[in-house]
Amino acid sequence: MSDDKGYILFESIVGIFIILTISSILTTLTYSIFVIKNKIENRLEIQQQSLEIDRSIKNIIGNSKEILINENDYSSLKSIKDIKCKHEDTEFGIEGKAISFNKNTNKIFIKNLRYDGAIEGAGYEIGCYVDDLKISVSDDGQIANIQLELSKGNENYKTNNTIYLKNSGG
Repeated sequence: MSDDKGYILFESIVGIFIILTISSILTTLTYSIFVIKNKIENRLEIQQQSLEIDRSIKNIIGNSKEILINENDYSSLKSIKDIKCKHEDTEFGIEGKAISFNKNTNKIFIKNLRYDGAIEGAGYEIGCYVDDLKISVSDDGQIANIQLELSKGNENYKTNNTIYLKNSGG
């Protein structure tokens, strides 16, 4: 005495359960792929930023005659806002470049150093996603150690560089 004219309630419930199971698996898989994709993109972005910032900093510090820092003791790594690099002595004073870290925007800029040692307001950005810029300088002033800490999303990246001043008098 079975009725073959339609689905029975059990078949409908099993069909809906299968559809919901497949949908939840696909949703979870899509979300996981999206999270992994963003994590990889963030990691690549901060590594690329780090390489670009390192290249610019090595060029500016490596070709300078002297690093001008306000405080006397920089034998160990310390956070800093500006690194002034003296490139030339002129009749008006010094000329050079400054590496300026803006903590509010997490960006690093290259600015001109005026003859009186002051940093000019205009400059150009060399990198972003920077959380901290640290420097230590050897006692003779010929070697600088720079540490950058970058982050984007949940990804963190840290670099350490030792830079030798090629044009220093020592």
